[in-house]
Amino acid sequence: MKKNNLIIISLLLLYSCNNNSVEFPFGVFDDSITVEPAKIINLENYNILDATSTIRYKGWTFFREHGDKQKIFKAISADYTRTIEFINIGNGPCDVSKFTSMYINDDSLFIYDPNLRKILNIVIVDDSVNVSYYREFTGRTPELIPLDKDRFLSLDLYDSSFFKIVDYNDSSYFKHPYLQDEILSNLEFLSQNTIYGNCYFTISPSKNKIAFGLMNLGKYGFGEIISNDSICFNEILSYYPLKIGKIIDKCVVPARDNITNIFSAASSDDYVFFLHLGDVYDGFSVYPRRILVYTWDGKPYKIINFKKNPNLVDLHYDAERNLLYGIGYAPECQYVEINLDGIL
Repeated sequence: MKKNNLIIISLLLLYSCNNNSVEFPFGVFDDSITVEPAKIINLENYNILDATSTIRYKGWTFFREHGDKQKIFKAISADYTRTIEFINIGNGPCDVSKFTSMYINDDSLFIYDPNLRKILNIVIVDDSVNVSYYREFTGRTPELIPLDKDRFLSLDLYDSSFFKIVDYNDSSYFKHPYLQDEILSNLEFLSQNTIYGNCYFTISPSKNKIAFGLMNLGKYGFGEIISNDSICFNEILSYYPLKIGKIIDKCVVPARDNITNIFSAASSDDYVFFLHLGDVYDGFSVYPRRILVYTWDGKPYKIINFKKNPNLVDLHYDAERNLLYGIGYAPECQYVEINLDGIL
């Protein structure tokens, strides 16, 4: 087996060196613009030092922090005068593990914990944040995106499918298979979770379109969500092949000189936004410095570069205010907004 693995790796590395696929072609975009963020807030002033994700809800801005802090979530009031710390790391009914995500469904804010398989409900009452246990989610996925009150789009890392449309009990309405890839098709006996797990996806505010970007595979997909029970990808772009570094415990490990690509995805009803680095990983901390804008039919539209470099690590679209927002580091932790009026 070890000998076979070495042969496969050698062939894959040879293929990667000789493949005609170009590295990310910024030239396919006809237009680019450099913008200055409309708002930058230093979160150190609010005792938020290591945030990894954010979401705005009813004027409040919620943050999830990274690391071993006892209180993993913090919220800044709408007038930016108060900070509330809430939700402990633990096993209690309203505790969570480190790896959680936030989403809004049916005008309510929820926190999903994939490790403890539970969902918490967040309610703002009298200028305070109340947390309550909502219900269990029996599936295993790192992120849930709601399609309606009872159906979710999930990234599937433990089944034979890539995306699934599921209910709270993980009953599947639809499964989309892994993408067929020339390199990975030769590694069917290996786990593909490492590759497909590094996927960032978004659905449109109207919840009828889906797009994804695969960090290490150089692939972008654009499709439709049909009647909330099936997915059809109409356009899949492929810019460059994956470079395999090694195989450990039947898991594919990308080479260190692989292109570090997608870090986040967001969308409006007209455009898809990919937070993009596009540089070769060199062992140092690197953050995206641009946003790639596509139309929903997969056409490259515009590159948004940052005049002040906020080094964003996540990205969201606010339809009501027509702006992008997220967490940045420069190197201190920041909340960043980019106004799209006059740009798109």
